Amino acid sequence: MDNAHAATERHLLHFQTSPEFAGDSELTFYAGFTPHRVHAHTPATLADARIGNPLLQRLPDAQFSHYVEIDLPADEVQLTYLAQPIFIDGTRTENFLSLAVHVPRESRRKSATRGYALRRAAAGKPHPKLAWLFRHGDAESIAQALAQLRAGEFEVDFLADLVTPFDTASTLLMQHPGLINVGAGSGAPATILDDCVARGLRWRSRLVDAIEDLPGRWSRRVPLLDDGKPVVDDEGPVFTVELHDRVERTIEAPLTAALRYANQLAELQDQTWRVHYGSTTDEHDAVGAAMRDPAPRGGTRWTLQALSRMNGLRTHRDVVFEPPRDGGWSIHEAWSVDDTPPLTADVIAALAAGQVFARVDAVGVAGAWVGTFPAQALRDEHPAQFHARHESDRSGADYATVSLTLDALREDLTVDLALTTSTSDDALASVSIGVREAGGGERIVFTAQPSTRGRYGNLRVRVVNEWLRYLGAYVEFYDANDRPIVPQGWTSRIPFIDVRAMFDRHPTKRYLGMHSPIGTVFGVPLPPLTDTLNIPVPAEAASVQLYWGGLGTGRFDETVCAAGITCTSVMNLAIPVILLMAGSSEQDSRFLNNLMRDPRVRYGVYAAGAALIGSGGGYVGLSQDPGRAARTVALAIGPILVRKGAQKLATYLVRKAGEGFARRAIPFINFAFAVFDKAVNLAVLGQTIAAVVQSPFYYATRLTRTFDLHVNIRPESNRFPDIADVLRVQVLYDAGNSLPLSETRLPSTPVPSPIPVRFNDIAAGGRVRVFVFFYAENGWQAAMGASAWMDAQGRGGSSVLEIDVFVRNALIPLSRDSVYRHRRALSFEGGNYLWKDRPAPTATIGNDAALLGLVGITVADSPGMLAYAWRASGLNLPRDRPGAPTNEPMYAIRTVSMLADVDARRALVPVGFARQCGVAYDVGSADDGSGANFWLDPSRGEFDPDTNLAGGVHLRRIALSLTGTPRFEPGSNQSWGRFPAQIDSFIVHPQGYVAAVSTAQSKLYVLALPTQPGDDTAARMASLYSGDSGNTDDDAALDGSPRIGLMSQPRAIAVALDGRLLVLEDSNRRVQSFDLSGNPVPYFRQEGSAEKSPVLALRDDGASATTYVDLSVEARGYLFVLARTGAGNRPDHYRVDIYEPDGTFLVSTPRVVADKIAVDLERGLYTLNWETFAGADERIEPSVSLWVAPTPPPSGDGDGA
Repeated sequence: MDNAHAATERHLLHFQTSPEFAGDSELTFYAGFTPHRVHAHTPATLADARIGNPLLQRLPDAQFSHYVEIDLPADEVQLTYLAQPIFIDGTRTENFLSLAVHVPRESRRKSATRGYALRRAAAGKPHPKLAWLFRHGDAESIAQALAQLRAGEFEVDFLADLVTPFDTASTLLMQHPGLINVGAGSGAPATILDDCVARGLRWRSRLVDAIEDLPGRWSRRVPLLDDGKPVVDDEGPVFTVELHDRVERTIEAPLTAALRYANQLAELQDQTWRVHYGSTTDEHDAVGAAMRDPAPRGGTRWTLQALSRMNGLRTHRDVVFEPPRDGGWSIHEAWSVDDTPPLTADVIAALAAGQVFARVDAVGVAGAWVGTFPAQALRDEHPAQFHARHESDRSGADYATVSLTLDALREDLTVDLALTTSTSDDALASVSIGVREAGGGERIVFTAQPSTRGRYGNLRVRVVNEWLRYLGAYVEFYDANDRPIVPQGWTSRIPFIDVRAMFDRHPTKRYLGMHSPIGTVFGVPLPPLTDTLNIPVPAEAASVQLYWGGLGTGRFDETVCAAGITCTSVMNLAIPVILLMAGSSEQDSRFLNNLMRDPRVRYGVYAAGAALIGSGGGYVGLSQDPGRAARTVALAIGPILVRKGAQKLATYLVRKAGEGFARRAIPFINFAFAVFDKAVNLAVLGQTIAAVVQSPFYYATRLTRTFDLHVNIRPESNRFPDIADVLRVQVLYDAGNSLPLSETRLPSTPVPSPIPVRFNDIAAGGRVRVFVFFYAENGWQAAMGASAWMDAQGRGGSSVLEIDVFVRNALIPLSRDSVYRHRRALSFEGGNYLWKDRPAPTATIGNDAALLGLVGITVADSPGMLAYAWRASGLNLPRDRPGAPTNEPMYAIRTVSMLADVDARRALVPVGFARQCGVAYDVGSADDGSGANFWLDPSRGEFDPDTNLAGGVHLRRIALSLTGTPRFEPGSNQSWGRFPAQIDSFIVHPQGYVAAVSTAQSKLYVLALPTQPGDDTAARMASLYSGDSGNTDDDAALDGSPRIGLMSQPRAIAVALDGRLLVLEDSNRRVQSFDLSGNPVPYFRQEGSAEKSPVLALRDDGASATTYVDLSVEARGYLFVLARTGAGNRPDHYRVDIYEPDGTFLVSTPRVVADKIAVDLERGLYTLNWETFAGADERIEPSVSLWVAPTPPPSGDGDGA
């Protein structure tokens, strides 16, 4: 046991207990696992305690009834508790009276010096615990205590050393993985306790009150069960705990608040939160693209089809492929002390002495390559790595590399062999590890064969797991017809047969490994680590799908998710509690790194996830609830720890916490899971900032063979535009991918046709569409063209796809003079809808009492369709499902043609909705009915995993074409996905996603579209990202700018052609750029800086109470922001501001009296107005207007020309 504390500090702790524990009762205080006798205060000890302590001087005797004087760690954070002995069925155990987290004195001082708690105190606002202590006192006592705090007379120990129900509540909350922190040297634990947890418990917290009202009863001991039977160890029955129902009910509110604060404070950056920047494009040099690198070995190139960073997993794009060969390319095997024959101490000693060698045998060739491992001194509790030095060969000195990794416990030796050349065709047969004896003899002690038999290539992919969770990695191979391949001759990488039978049993998906987190974990810094996956690839594979599974929400795959969920539950929820009890600090980096990166530790804990396979996993999949997944694992953790079922994990923990740690730690592990469970249901996730559990249960990375896209750009007229300085070519995929982009400067002389642009080695698979833009120096779009959607693959048996794209020259520039003018509006006359040229509407918000709200407007260019949603009374529609019509306030959707045939293709949703609906079209949609155009159906009610599995806001598709009439089909039971709650704006992303924002919850939702719709009960739930950057409580004002990556009151979302999600934040007065994993994307120019920013600060015209209402973006990236000032009761309160793509303000159009906007590909601005008209069947509808930019001067030499 290595938890002896070298440095200690003396503390006099005082405890607030119930009168029933008065006197010298048998109470015990535990500093981690060490017991200390507690004494009841006497008049004399009370008087002594008050000397020099202004806090105790002002508190009545009842508020500190017991005490203990004790040495606590001066450099480690430690969980402590006060307990009372009890008997259950004749077995002695203990009942918890109070909990507290010991933070070293210096760490608390550091936090107080720089923290928000002190600044709020200086402003006259008391620490929440201080306010709670004096809740029954007078204001003068609080004022005097605050005055002493401001004067520096209030020592940090005064509050910390008085243990009350407030501390019990704080300790419970801090066991959440998003709050637990042992980094004493950084001051982070004290900051979390004071500025996050305490603020969450501000004033009369119901959680603190519940604990105070239930002395000794806020939790209760219950037997630990395994499959319904009590668990027993050498000391007898083992107990765990259950929280009182009242305590459980009151955890949620302060916990969600604490998590929000912990993800906002600048002091906690890289402790509880960090910003990971994303990107959405891959830039290609159109000139240099033709000068491609020589073909790799075997002539085949592979690349990532998916985005390089998804949900905290960063995949390097430098994929290396080795062509198929007999025997494959690598061997990865572990040799353990538990194997037969076992790894022995004499072999380890020989390895350290330089007496161990590696012999690589090829088929029919013994000793094709031989190397010796140089001597190396072994350091205690450090792993060691050895690399063989080449000695002799038949296949070439560079035929192979062999390395050995010895773990810190000296129990496992991992053998890694990689072939490095194809100069020899010798097929790999085996690698043997041998020892050279003192007398000159040699003996082979271990032999390993390739994990694959037959012809396999090798893909080498480097990945980094940046979030605090484990991800299980699985692979699936597809043939040229996109059918899964059953790998022949593949041996599982899981060495334990019983574990393999559960976690590597799928017919086509194969286990590759587990990826642990990097960075700072629970306040302990871990070294940066890039995992390299060597993936054997069958010769017939045309593409490879990598799956990353773990804790999350949404769609669930028990094969992919179970291992990651299990490791996260054990390593990120249970282990931190044990570390906190034993006492830990940043100095535990080596121990934690060894523990978390040891593969045999992970294999040992997999058994805890067995219940996630089969029916248990099916229930998790239906409920789409990470809490249920974690609870399933939690039930198995206790018995495994007690019985040391995960032997190597137990060995590590005994070294840290000592024998018998499990018996005392299990109740606290149960506390941790109970607290975690309160912040993971879908309703609560909308109020927190919890990146891990908001992300999908699993996501995929596609690796494909590449193809070359050759684009020939031709003008529709006889020539390209005269005023064009930049050529921008953007390739879109219909599935998740970073988007190839080429941007080229054009000469001032005429450009001959065609212009060739080459995109070499881009991902094959799916479909692509090419957009071409010519721009003038000032950003004016001089010409544009687009291809049709095409299969992303070469043609005619080659790897090249050659296409022509024709561009049409434009006439209208955008400049500082580009004030839009009203062109026409949608009207209803003579029983028909029509577009009519007339003046701009002037009716403002509230003009028509029947129009209660405007939800959104959207356009699809090729089909020539727009749609809008609104809320009104008098709609005369059935409510939510077919039936008798009603005129109660409801939401509705209408779609009409933007062309002359308005009436021929108009459609109205056949029912009105009690809850908010919505509609969003893909602006680049196909015109044959196959486009990704969707509307929101809220008629199935709220989702509940127990009572309404079909609930949620469902995504329904609507077919748009140039000839057919669209149809809305509510309640069709054909869902393309769903959202757990109301969303306020959503868009269709061209790569096969739908993204949305919630104003009330300050959330970004991303939904990966399936290939086909499914039943409502099985529809996948959208993943959540970001969270609230603002604060609503009266003492929570944060200094500085809102955190990048978070948002406040997002009103609208738009998607740029390059794939960026653009979110309009009303409260923060900004537009923020994200990728599909919620990572902020640097894009906008910053004043005085060469670095780009994800944030565009919106123009402030000096008017009071500006409300930023809606946002749209055109193809080049110009942003259109609709705003109104004041009450919005005059036309001059409304405006549309246009920003250049880099965020520079361009021009403003006044008196655009609308609430929603949409911009088409030709820069036409459509508005959904507050003006109303009586449409078909006398329904009240909002009008729709088209605004256009002014024409340039006839000479072509005006601004923007």
